Amino acid sequence: MSAPQQVIHLFRHGEAEHNKRHDLRDQFLTPAGVAVVKQIPHTYKYFHRPAVILVSPLQRCIQTALLAFHPYFNSAAKHIFPTPPKIIAVPELQECSLDECDIESPVNVLRRKYGEWVEFPEELFRGTPYGGLTDLNPRPWLVKGMVAKWTNEVDALRERAQSVREDINRMEEMEVIVVAHGNFNMFLINQWQDESQREINWKYYERGEGRPVVIVPTGVEQAGGRLETMMKFELPPWYKGDEHEFQSWHEPTIDTPPTAPQDLPIQDST
Repeated sequence: MSAPQQVIHLFRHGEAEHNKRHDLRDQFLTPAGVAVVKQIPHTYKYFHRPAVILVSPLQRCIQTALLAFHPYFNSAAKHIFPTPPKIIAVPELQECSLDECDIESPVNVLRRKYGEWVEFPEELFRGTPYGGLTDLNPRPWLVKGMVAKWTNEVDALRERAQSVREDINRMEEMEVIVVAHGNFNMFLINQWQDESQREINWKYYERGEGRPVVIVPTGVEQAGGRLETMMKFELPPWYKGDEHEFQSWHEPTIDTPPTAPQDLPIQDST
């Protein structure tokens, strides 16, 4: 008998103010975005017993996770998490661009606002664009483009996505929720922002929408003998609904994007 496969529920955050204006930093969800994500416990049919939530540190993602899955903020989430879930902010899940809309708040600000419900592990945030910064630093977002790991270069984004998949694979939890961004999610599932593949791009799924995925090897060997992986849409083994609905979910295309994502319609601020 083969070992059970880890299932990841990969979500895009709900609509935020940056989706209407592109000059705002780290914005909240809009009222419409709040309404959509609070319905996730009713509309998403693929949960069994998720054990942990990994979330981008941008506030639109933190708020999506809290309003969708934390029973303190959404009573409908109690059938998914009868007790408060473990929510971990992961810097590697941040959005791709260097635009102001995709720049995070300093971690000390996030801890003050959300630390009661979300973990911001020191070992993850040390050395990130906002780790160790203070409220007095007027332009912490400048750091993001100055550190190779956090640039919007395609190779850096592919490496960051590969690192996320490897970290999830090493987790002991077998059912994980991930809340991130439309463009970075494309790197996680190897779907690129390519106009010729418009119909399969995650970007064109609704904000606040999720998909069950598994992590599988692509067969490509990377430097140092690392095997490249990808996230693949797959119905979880416990799902007993209509399997034909899955036929409309396009499989990822393994390909290298010609350029890094640039015009990302995402901006938020607090």
